[in-house]
Amino acid sequence: MYDDNLKHFLKGKNANFADAVLRMGNVYAKGIGRETDIPTAYSYYLQAGYAAKLRSRDNYFGDATVVKNIRKAMEEMKEQLPKDFFKEYVDYGVPFLFTKLASENNRCSLSHSMNAEGRIELTVKRIPTKSVPKPDAILVTIPQLSFCARTVKASFTLDEDAKIWFKNKAEQVRFNFFGWNDVESRFEFFYDEKLVAWVRSGSYRFVRAPKGKRGKS
Repeated sequence: MYDDNLKHFLKGKNANFADAVLRMGNVYAKGIGRETDIPTAYSYYLQAGYAAKLRSRDNYFGDATVVKNIRKAMEEMKEQLPKDFFKEYVDYGVPFLFTKLASENNRCSLSHSMNAEGRIELTVKRIPTKSVPKPDAILVTIPQLSFCARTVKASFTLDEDAKIWFKNKAEQVRFNFFGWNDVESRFEFFYDEKLVAWVRSGSYRFVRAPKGKRGKS
């Protein structure tokens, strides 16, 4: 039920996903058919809350009760999570969201910019094509940041010593394949088998954007 409704949700249809994901949260919170897993339960409840918020825009019947149940469940999970669980940012060894966006033969754009701290930020965004005029979104859920969003783009901040290369020194390129080069120790981006960019960084930081800077779902 969760998987089926997620497919519809990523296409922008908000009907039943909140209910399905709330039940998934209950499975892990109460240990139904498996061991109790509080972090996973909290992650599902985050998705449920986000989905219910989007659905409320459509004046869906019964949302008030669903939202109330989700908020209660989230507060119960927060009380059971370690005090150091929540963070201001999360560092990853690989830019896994880029892989997720480029999956299923989606074509993407890759752009770079410099943030206020002087660090490089990379952004990947799914782009329309003739065969896929409106790409599906992905669901990004990072419980340590209490973050959940349906989106077609994602950004990571590179470490201080990171190196990047873009073909022709461009600020943005397109790619349809993304992978790790073990010999060069870097991630490479290709467009029709031609190398268009690469990045070498010790970590990839995800920071929850301020409300005014978040992209639309």
